[in-house]
Amino acid sequence: MMKDKQTVWIPHIMEAVPVEARKNQISMYTIALEGWRRGLKLKFYNIKEDNKFHIRYSLSNGDHIHYFNGSSGDMVTQEAFEICDSKSLTNDYLLNAGVPIPLGKKFDEELSNKEIVEASKQISFPLVVKPTNGKAGRGVIANIRTELELETSVQYVREKLGYKEILVQQYVTGEEVRVYVLNGRVLGAANRRPANVLGTGKHSIKELVRLKNDFRKQIPHLHFRPIQIDREVKLMLTELGYTLDTVPEKGQIIYLRKISNVSRGGDPIDITEQLTQKQKQTAIDATNAIPGLIHCGVDMILDENRGEAVVLELNTRPGIGSHLFPLEGKARDIPKEIIDFYFPETKQRDTSDSNIYFDFGSIQNGLKGSSTSEVEVIPCSPRRLFAKMYKITGNVEGKEYYMWLRTHALKSRISGSIRKLEEGLFELVIAGETKEAVDEFQDIWQNKRRFHISVKQERVWNHPVKLGFEWQDGYNSMSIRELEILLKEKEQETKQSLKEKQQTKHRINKMRESHSWKITYPLRYFTDGFRKIKKIR
Repeated sequence: MMKDKQTVWIPHIMEAVPVEARKNQISMYTIALEGWRRGLKLKFYNIKEDNKFHIRYSLSNGDHIHYFNGSSGDMVTQEAFEICDSKSLTNDYLLNAGVPIPLGKKFDEELSNKEIVEASKQISFPLVVKPTNGKAGRGVIANIRTELELETSVQYVREKLGYKEILVQQYVTGEEVRVYVLNGRVLGAANRRPANVLGTGKHSIKELVRLKNDFRKQIPHLHFRPIQIDREVKLMLTELGYTLDTVPEKGQIIYLRKISNVSRGGDPIDITEQLTQKQKQTAIDATNAIPGLIHCGVDMILDENRGEAVVLELNTRPGIGSHLFPLEGKARDIPKEIIDFYFPETKQRDTSDSNIYFDFGSIQNGLKGSSTSEVEVIPCSPRRLFAKMYKITGNVEGKEYYMWLRTHALKSRISGSIRKLEEGLFELVIAGETKEAVDEFQDIWQNKRRFHISVKQERVWNHPVKLGFEWQDGYNSMSIRELEILLKEKEQETKQSLKEKQQTKHRINKMRESHSWKITYPLRYFTDGFRKIKKIR
């Protein structure tokens, strides 16, 4: 599975996101990385909120400091956060500013379900029911078409989920997109395509899923978001008349889900260039309608026929992974734009040639300890590192060589890594500020007398290098965090498989206990016996 030929990713970011940041910290890491590469002082903090610890970070140029939470910086005011946390309050501000939103009404907790249903009839079906303070789509029920469905939805959201204050709005059809706006400018727009595979004419759907997951694993934003073959996927294939063993024709797209969530295997697609000027202005107007909302993610439904849009929601801490790593279209360097805005004096410091990044796993581990509340990252080298890769043999198997080499590397301001390729063969990466520094360090690491090191291959290394020196160990060089997540995914797959097995057994037992099964026993007995006789013949 190859990336779409139109996709353009950002080279100095693509391979510079450590695995520990790929789960849910891509926004934080890439913005911090951009500032750090420009020479800004970078610190991470352990902040306790709602009885839980969260990682925050700051960037400073020596004269002033800015604090960040994910993709949101301290120029977004507390008032803006409070407004956007309430869907009904957000809608009030948007309406007052003349920003188009779906028609609807807010209902307080004092009203009964029956009163809400009666009042909602004034809005044309289909409808959407959503909590006024819900997050991540929780409690949102869309495309409600009948009064009975409305009654059931209101009851479920208010009584089962506990959201007493709700909104009932028009269900607007069209393409849903996320638009990132900063200081009156649209930086990017992305939508999502449901999980799918592209036929090759040779591979089964099951094989295509495996190939696509191998491809997704190479992309930081999709690394931990594979297409999982679960009950929903199997039902979808059944509806389409396919099985996992079906071999689609070359170029044929097979959709595996109806929902387009990226975390469920969906594809992020960049559509920035496809937005009309009116749609872009709607996103800008929506952001400007909220006092102190300097930058945010605007969720909109596009009306392609008229080139217009309606605003659904404003996100103060939007994820930027889909903008950085789309499967189609152009990647948008939002971290660069954010640092340009917060630290305009650093605009001339181009980081596109930088090939160094910092370790995030050790920062996370350090902040998890109760004794550490903040971590400052070692300053970044102002120049591109020169790096070489060597394939070596020798007494490298144990940790003695690594510990000895690491000590000397840190003393010599050398970064790099060593990992086992196969029995007796290792890959060594050495990076320094100059070619001379790397060549001189070879006299140290190639200790023939003590470790009997021999070089089998040597070449220039053009990939990003992590600051420091590490031993890449374990299953395919996975980190402990990555292995933990992989194990969790496997456990979920096993749990789902066992659940489906139990459900099948239950259905079989119910059938065997049914009246129709019992009265047809003689017929089945005769048929089975006839089949056995026919087989013997």
